[in-house]
Amino acid sequence: MHIREASEEFSRCYGEIYMRFYRRVPVGEYVPTPETLAVLRHLTDTGPLTVTEAARHFERSQSAMSEILDRMEGRKLLERYRDTRDRRRVLVWLTPHGQAVLRDHVHPLSVEALAEALAGLGPGQRDALLAGMQALIRPRPDRKETE
Repeated sequence: MHIREASEEFSRCYGEIYMRFYRRVPVGEYVPTPETLAVLRHLTDTGPLTVTEAARHFERSQSAMSEILDRMEGRKLLERYRDTRDRRRVLVWLTPHGQAVLRDHVHPLSVEALAEALAGLGPGQRDALLAGMQALIRPRPDRKETE
């Protein structure tokens, strides 16, 4: 198969895979906003922050950031606590619920549905599939990122 044909077939399969395994959210389940997910991800990457530090990162006023964090705290996604090294500082950090929400909403595909489908493949097929996918997303040293 030529590169162009392979590309078209991959694109067709990708669309079908996405539609078949897309993680559907049950009615009534909390769906975090992109802004909430961004804050959760940032906290995961950086560790606990003050409101001022979060405001600086997200280029928001301190009052706007405080409102965002208040809403998230109300949903039990994060909690505030005093810095043990400097009692004047109040830090925000993810609660176990916030970590679960991030974990559940960061991936668009249903892990359960994929596991069921992958169980129908032999170990060699699964390994080959994953190796091919990983090769596609791995940066190539012979190409610049802007190409």
